[in-house]
Amino acid sequence: MREWMISEWERVWARRKTRVLLVVFPVVVFLLEQLNLRFGVGFYDADHTAPLNVLNFPVFSLRDLSFLITFIIAPLFWVDSFSGEAASGAYRMVLLRPYSRGKMLMAKWLVQAGLSLGILLIPFVMSQMVGWVSLPHPESVSFFYEGIETYGTSGALLYHLGFYGWIYLILLACLGVCGTVGVVMPNGVLAFIGYVGVLIGMIYVSDSLLILVISVEEVFKLMASASDPAVFYALFGTLAISAAALWGIWTRKDWVH
Repeated sequence: MREWMISEWERVWARRKTRVLLVVFPVVVFLLEQLNLRFGVGFYDADHTAPLNVLNFPVFSLRDLSFLITFIIAPLFWVDSFSGEAASGAYRMVLLRPYSRGKMLMAKWLVQAGLSLGILLIPFVMSQMVGWVSLPHPESVSFFYEGIETYGTSGALLYHLGFYGWIYLILLACLGVCGTVGVVMPNGVLAFIGYVGVLIGMIYVSDSLLILVISVEEVFKLMASASDPAVFYALFGTLAISAAALWGIWTRKDWVH
């Protein structure tokens, strides 16, 4: 398994797209954070706002970025891994040999999950730094849906970690969806379009699946234990079903012919 993961990681970094995106993305993050600073307020939803400060900026800055990460940045990596290599014939050369398909898939999934975590860490770290330099430093902060509960500096940091943790789980669910679509589609372009189409189509199946598309607003509710229980089932159900579907298709598909 270790050798598979090293090999997958090397292939990820061998792609020019990876290096370009990881240079461009921090620049985009910085520009969007500067735009947020100009407005000076963060949005819980369309009707509720709060003045920005160093303790709440990391979660509010993720509002616009989460859509960009879910629909553009992360899928570009996922599609290359699960569909691009199949279209190029790379799998055929590997799977002609008696290698474990299951181990190969696990290595791919773990590397892409790690890469997704790295993508999410970029705005987390940058928002902490930008907020520290540019915004007021209150002693405490409260968040919408939390009632009168307030957080000091350390409490706010734990809140940020929990918030980003939920976003990461949502990304893993989307990774499962993208991987499943990717192994079905004949090339990367169709896989990318198919992923976006499936993700948008899922919200018509159940309102609870909106968390995959409009994630930040729902995560505020999750953090306050004010979310509909159906959202938990939708999120973890998507994780489980997409993982099972990906495993089933991957291990049974004829990659050789």
